[in-house]
Amino acid sequence: MNVGGKAIGDWLDDAYRTARQSSAASTEDAIDTSGVTATPPATVYQQYQEEPTIGYHLPVADGVYNVRLHLFEPWLTELGQRLIDVSLQGALVGDDVDPFGDHGSGWQGDLA
Repeated sequence: MNVGGKAIGDWLDDAYRTARQSSAASTEDAIDTSGVTATPPATVYQQYQEEPTIGYHLPVADGVYNVRLHLFEPWLTELGQRLIDVSLQGALVGDDVDPFGDHGSGWQGDLA
């Protein structure tokens, strides 16, 4: 899902969001996707949401799924400046994830 943007290729538009107090933003800066697994089009990183909490309810059938988050940090440039927690179905699966530090660049990264 292209959080903050429209459908691009296999990436769905930003739908099913449960937290609606946000603003969409974008950048035209070049995005380095050299270290990213299952690389999306750079445009997916160039469109994003700015909000303290992002929540989604995805209408999928019961089952086991692999979830990969592609993270983008547009503003902060040092370790520990933005730490996020990731929960799936109410269970914490990523504690204090640092989009800048964990992925070697503020411009891209993915969390499998």
